[in-house]
Amino acid sequence: MCGLKRQRIAVRWSAPEVLLGRPQSPASNVWSYGVLAWEVMSLGQLPYEHWNDDEVAAAVTSGAVPSIPSVCILVLFFVRHLIMLLCILKLANIKYQPVNDGREITFIQ
Repeated sequence: MCGLKRQRIAVRWSAPEVLLGRPQSPASNVWSYGVLAWEVMSLGQLPYEHWNDDEVAAAVTSGAVPSIPSVCILVLFFVRHLIMLLCILKLANIKYQPVNDGREITFIQ
């Protein structure tokens, strides 16, 4: 093999260009970070969990991206409502101050 070692890579988090044998770059790091963010938003699901590594590599190099996790939609729903609540409080000119007693964050008027 001419002194080259075969490198193991994390296929599910690798950008298409890395899977095609090109060197890592800032852009490929952004891809990996995006897959990590997907993993966090899905509460720890494995990216492309029903595919083996060869299927993942073939799909990603053909343009596939992870689907939006169903739990992500629920999280975004609650975040949107929290933002709306904060806007309403601001519009109503209600003064509040976050209080953290070590157990949870509560709001007081």
